[in-house]
Amino acid sequence: MSKRILIFLIAFFGMLQVTEATHVAGGNITYVSLGPNQYRVRLTLLRDCSGTTLGTTATVGYRNTCGATGNIQVTLLPGSGAEIPTPCTDEPSRCLGGQRYGVQKYEYDGIVTLPNAAANCQTWYFTYNLCCRNNSNTLTGQPNFYVESMVNNSPGINNTSAYFRTFQVPAFCILEPVNVLLDADEPDGDSLVFALTPALIAANTNGPYQGGYSPTQPALTVGGAPVVNGNNGNVSFISQQAQNVVMVVTVSEYRGGILVGRVSFDVQLVLGTGRFCSNITPSYQVDTIARNCSGSLDVTVRLNTLVECNTVSANASELRLYDPNGVLIPIATSRADSCTAENRTRLIRLTLGRSMEMNGTYYLVSRMGTDGDTYGNQCQRYMTEFDTCVFVVTGCPQYDIPMKVVNVTVDSVNNNASTVQWLLPDSLNFNWFSAYFIWRRDNTNNPNYLRVQHTENDPGILSFTDYEPVTLPKDGRIYYKLNLGLTNLLRNPMSNELGTIRLENTPPDVEDNLTVNIQWSPYEGWGTPRYYVQYKDLQRDFPVGWQYPEGNASTTDTSIEFEKPILPGKYHARVFTIDSSGTYKSYSNWIEFNVKARDIKISNVITPNGDGVNDMFAIENLEYYVNGNLKIFNRWGQMVFENTDYKNDWSPADLEGGTYFYQLLIQKDTDVFEEYKGPVEVIR
Repeated sequence: MSKRILIFLIAFFGMLQVTEATHVAGGNITYVSLGPNQYRVRLTLLRDCSGTTLGTTATVGYRNTCGATGNIQVTLLPGSGAEIPTPCTDEPSRCLGGQRYGVQKYEYDGIVTLPNAAANCQTWYFTYNLCCRNNSNTLTGQPNFYVESMVNNSPGINNTSAYFRTFQVPAFCILEPVNVLLDADEPDGDSLVFALTPALIAANTNGPYQGGYSPTQPALTVGGAPVVNGNNGNVSFISQQAQNVVMVVTVSEYRGGILVGRVSFDVQLVLGTGRFCSNITPSYQVDTIARNCSGSLDVTVRLNTLVECNTVSANASELRLYDPNGVLIPIATSRADSCTAENRTRLIRLTLGRSMEMNGTYYLVSRMGTDGDTYGNQCQRYMTEFDTCVFVVTGCPQYDIPMKVVNVTVDSVNNNASTVQWLLPDSLNFNWFSAYFIWRRDNTNNPNYLRVQHTENDPGILSFTDYEPVTLPKDGRIYYKLNLGLTNLLRNPMSNELGTIRLENTPPDVEDNLTVNIQWSPYEGWGTPRYYVQYKDLQRDFPVGWQYPEGNASTTDTSIEFEKPILPGKYHARVFTIDSSGTYKSYSNWIEFNVKARDIKISNVITPNGDGVNDMFAIENLEYYVNGNLKIFNRWGQMVFENTDYKNDWSPADLEGGTYFYQLLIQKDTDVFEEYKGPVEVIR
């Protein structure tokens, strides 16, 4: 949304006797779209309290560029007639029976339905006029007061005009800066352009300007004509003399480069010579404040003089708070407290993003806010930037010893979970204990510790199993740290970092291979870890659980090659390491490998002649199976050889040549046996 904010921030530095001719010292017309051709029109008038009382209704006219006209009656809204605040003085105005210049705000409201018009006749004006204006230095005589607004009523636009949030009686001292702001806003997100435009006395008729004055030079000034800030619409100048001037600020709305609306604020400015305000520059009432440690997020700032409540930004942009380490503490909100009837205060209430939880000195520093200034009083005296108030905080719980992570492991059962273990904090006063904060990161999705993963409020629980890692242990290392939270919201320094062991099958396993190559990341949990390799048969009840390769494979290196088991099927493998005391064990993730089933090939010829070829009865791949039960029979059915665990070591040296018959029974898997039968020829 493109907006321009136009505010009248006005300080009454003096008074000037004004000759009133009417009861209107300013006004404008705004509108709200209610649908095609229909608008809620609001007429705002500033009544000079020395003039005639305004009525309960008023007439607003409307016209378009093709000559169509009409009128509507607008009705006085409840709450109208309240006096507009005058800065720089508490002296009663004429509105309250005093002698000082003063005005009241009246608002009228009504609904108008515009008649249908041709496409080239959709520019409409809402108008109001009244005779006559007060005397002024800007215009000749006492011409008519006329104000209007424009709307583009073309189908589909449905524009709602810009409007003005606040207004103060425009009274200023001479030879001091005048900043004219109206606090304008616009609900449709249109682009706003601000300009000084002519005061009108009728439709398309400019008022008669006196010599030396013009729409862009409505007052005699020092150092150049009034300047309209193109970014926010502020009007600034220095008044050269006591004068009563008429200024018109016009806000034009553009949507996609098309003019969709225009609103003007016509107002009388009284620039006097008297001074009715304090010369005190706002500051802190005291420079140093003692504060007991507290978890409260509320802080009260007391100033040495009253400031305007509307100079206190809700986002607390006029202040910065730094802790004893120089770290900026967010200030979530600020608000003016105990505002007077004139909308002034000496109390600022702050809500901090975190409390003053650390022993030491905090610094509250005044800075330029998002409104372009610090806290200011009614006479435009502003708090000096970098004015500092010191808070000396004592009595906070404090524990500066880092926690110690002693183990991080992939869960021994759930390969997708990991567990972190830590020690009790050394010499901590557990009356200060609030929580353990466990932090997690990985190298893939979260390379930095961004947020607390788990909060543990029981001081006796010294481990946490993480079932929801973004990266699974098999895909990358997962690292953990933790720190301690105290009852005052302070946290001690971060602990050491420890990560899981990540195991990889490198190079990737090939089913035909007889060995498995694995490597893993080093484990930093203890000095020189020794790693142990385990595997588990996923298809059989025997052997049960995790087993060690032959030779009980272990190493201080981070890679190893070991022989596959004999039985075919799918296996898991992992490594682990154990600390010297035997208390902690860290497991890696597991990887899978396969053992291929081997075909049994049986020779049908034996030539036991000692030449080393076919001397034995050979059964290829028999070594990959268990319980190989072999029987040999002659042609009469008599068994001539038997072995329940045959090792390819039988030679029929004592048998005659001829045809024999073998019978082989092997176990291929759990409760799975297979029998092979056939002839074998013994040749001599």
